Amino acid sequence: MVALYGEVMSELLRRGVVHSGNNPIADMAESLIADYYGVAPEPPNNRSYDVKTKDGTRIQVKALRRTKPSRRGLSPLRTLDFDYVAAVIFEPDMTLVEAALVPIDAVRDTCAGGRPGRPTGSRSRTSSLPTRGSSACRP
Repeated sequence: MVALYGEVMSELLRRGVVHSGNNPIADMAESLIADYYGVAPEPPNNRSYDVKTKDGTRIQVKALRRTKPSRRGLSPLRTLDFDYVAAVIFEPDMTLVEAALVPIDAVRDTCAGGRPGRPTGSRSRTSSLPTRGSSACRP
């Protein structure tokens, strides 16, 4: 199975569906957002944002594949050096559920002191976006 996964990843890379050896869900979400803005995703080693629009807007893309109903969290933010977060949610079969663009000011309000790694408030449930106290604020 692991060898088959490796073959699938190589084929996805060859076909341009993904652009790195990272989680294919993340690469597909980045490509979706980049395509929407008519640009290419940033190189995988760019830590602060994944897509830069033609007008210079920097977008950090976070993706989630709902493999079970209780799965609601996005991966943590490593920095807050971007203008928007695009939260992209997929069903288990990779059908797009929703994509939302969240301004950096709303993200800063969610993280204590405007920094990742310092969640505040109580944990609350959400279907797609980080909320005050969510794990999305942890590095």
